[in-house]
Amino acid sequence: MTIITALCESYKRELLMGLHAITDDYRMALYVDGARLSAATTAYSDSNEAVGEGYEAGGIPIPNMRVESNGPEYYIDFDPVVYARLTVAVDGCLIYNASKENRSVAVFNFGETLTARNGKIEVESPRGIVRLK
Repeated sequence: MTIITALCESYKRELLMGLHAITDDYRMALYVDGARLSAATTAYSDSNEAVGEGYEAGGIPIPNMRVESNGPEYYIDFDPVVYARLTVAVDGCLIYNASKENRSVAVFNFGETLTARNGKIEVESPRGIVRLK
């Protein structure tokens, strides 16, 4: 499998440069096995993106993206991303910033193929995509 869970290197650099804002339009796109996604991914691409009934290229907006804290630690969190009425089989996803030229944020490998037949796929926040102490 070539989907490697990681915070994208370009995002780390761009975050420190002040390019990304929590209020930007962040989206989640779903991918099939064979997609080449890793820390080196710099932008959204439709190459090996999921194809199926009910799924649109580019994915959907991430709901309620926000900054949370736990003591001295701050992190980015979001509500579950729910794809309803899909017929797809997917292995991972890319979070990207549609407000900033589709620049990548993070890649997640689901660890298994998720399959929906006119059903839903729900992706929960991996608490703390970005953590700062």
